[in-house]
Amino acid sequence: MPGFLDIMFRRTLVNKSTLHNPNTEKPMNRKFLRLILLLLAAVTITPARAFSMDESKAISTLRQKAEQGDAWGQDLLGMLYYYGGPGIKQDYGRAAKWFRLAAQQGDAEAQYFLGRVYYGGQTEDQNFAEAAKWFQLSAQQGYAAAQFNIGVMYSNGQGVKQDSVEAVKWYRLAATQGFAEAQFNLGVAYNNGAGVEKSFAKAKEWFKISCDSGLERGCTQYQALLRKGY
Repeated sequence: MPGFLDIMFRRTLVNKSTLHNPNTEKPMNRKFLRLILLLLAAVTITPARAFSMDESKAISTLRQKAEQGDAWGQDLLGMLYYYGGPGIKQDYGRAAKWFRLAAQQGDAEAQYFLGRVYYGGQTEDQNFAEAAKWFQLSAQQGYAAAQFNIGVMYSNGQGVKQDSVEAVKWYRLAATQGFAEAQFNLGVAYNNGAGVEKSFAKAKEWFKISCDSGLERGCTQYQALLRKGY
């Protein structure tokens, strides 16, 4: 979901950060889309019939499942509209409709994407409070990207009262799931003493972990602290 974080250095790391943003991800390619549709169709009807379907039939089957109230089907249909792809034109309004239906049934992924819609103002006015509400609900179910995002909102005071301690709490939960941007933000928190006691040693540790998770700027800041002797 995705160049998710943009924390820049001046003389030291700053606290302002941006949300994990699935809009920066590549749209679903045809092969991946077909696989998703066929897998869903396979649990909806007999596998033998599912894998003989073309995409339009598979999408029709998915839509029927969503209209019958199945939260997984609603979430997946929302995803297809959110990203667009073969057989589905990108449409944030329709995506939000299906995300909301699934989110109201407690689907964590749909709650996360509905938060994204509110945060980005993609179908209506930007609403940080509603975004925070849905991110929080998703985060409480253990969805790592939502944990990271609600942490960012607490860091920045967007839709919630600014609270660095609460931000660190959510970053840590996402970080322990291997979410590289959250690992990096923990490094920032320790580097700046925001929500935790300042510790360059722990900052270096979390930057190294984020580096090992594949985040290039984590590698950069780990090396910078190494050069300074920490």
